[in-house]
Amino acid sequence: MKKFGIFIIKPDAVNKHDLKIVRNVLDKYGFSKTICFRLKDYCKLMQKYRQADILFKNFQNSEAEIKGCGVALSAYKQLYPSSDGFLMLIPLGKESFKEFYDKANVAKREIRKQIEEDRGYCFAYINYLTNPQLTKMSHKEYNKLKDKDRENINKAYINGVHLEDYECLENNFCLNFMVENGVIAKSNKIDLNKLTHDLQDEQIY
Repeated sequence: MKKFGIFIIKPDAVNKHDLKIVRNVLDKYGFSKTICFRLKDYCKLMQKYRQADILFKNFQNSEAEIKGCGVALSAYKQLYPSSDGFLMLIPLGKESFKEFYDKANVAKREIRKQIEEDRGYCFAYINYLTNPQLTKMSHKEYNKLKDKDRENINKAYINGVHLEDYECLENNFCLNFMVENGVIAKSNKIDLNKLTHDLQDEQIY
C-alpha cells in the first residue's frame, strides 16, 4: 500500500507570492511530486477535523489543545470566512514515516518563517479569555505585549501551512478523515501550478 503525507495550505497562503514560497521550499526538500485537492470551506472542515483529532489522540490536557486550536480557527473565521484551502498529498516513496516527517517538519517551519518575515506582521488576540479582540501588529509589538501579559495575549497562527502531526501520519488519521469527508476525491483535484500562475500577483491577506 502506497504511503502518503499531508500538507494543508491555509486560506491566507492562497495567493501567488505565498504559493511560490510553498512550492519552492517543498521542491527544495524533495517534495515535488504532489497531488493537490481543493479543501472547501476551510474553517468548517478544520473545526470538524480538530474535534476528531483531539478524540483520536485522547489528549490528557485536551482543554489547552482545544484553546490553541480555537484561537487559530476563530481568527480564520474572522479573516477568511467560507474561504477554501488546499490539501497536498505527498507520496513517501521508500522513506519511513519518521524520515518523511522529520524532513517535512523542517520544510513547514521554513515556509512559515519565510511567509511571516515577508509579511512583517502578525495577528494576536488582546484579552482573549475575557474580551477577545483580533489585532494586526508587527512582530516586535507582539513580543513586547506578550512579555507584559503572557496569559491574555494570544498569537493567532495565520501562518500559511499545516503539517499533520506525526501520530496522525503514522496511523493514516488525516488521510482517512479527508477521504471520508470528500476532500480527497477526483472532483476536488486541482493543478496547483496552474492555480499559482492564474492568481493575481499581489498578496491577499
